[in-house]
Amino acid sequence: MVSRITQQKMPLILYAAEHDLALPTSAQWSLLERVVAILTPIERATRDVSAESSLASDVIPMYVAISRAVRGITDDSGVQTIDVRVTFQLAEF
Repeated sequence: MVSRITQQKMPLILYAAEHDLALPTSAQWSLLERVVAILTPIERATRDVSAESSLASDVIPMYVAISRAVRGITDDSGVQTIDVRVTFQLAEF
């Protein structure tokens, strides 16, 4: 859902301007985009492993892919807590 909101940022801004609605600030939009960047590989892996055609042998490559994706995030300002929690939970696995 957050991904869809960030995709529809411009239409939302236009609608909010016409109807006097409050929207996220520029910093909040940026934070939402970084959250989407962190959660997208996790969602993709979850969907792949949850598929009917998924095998037990798919789990370890997905774990590695998530770990690399989380470690590869360079701009994590505002989302360090998510990054730390995901990394910690992956380490427990």
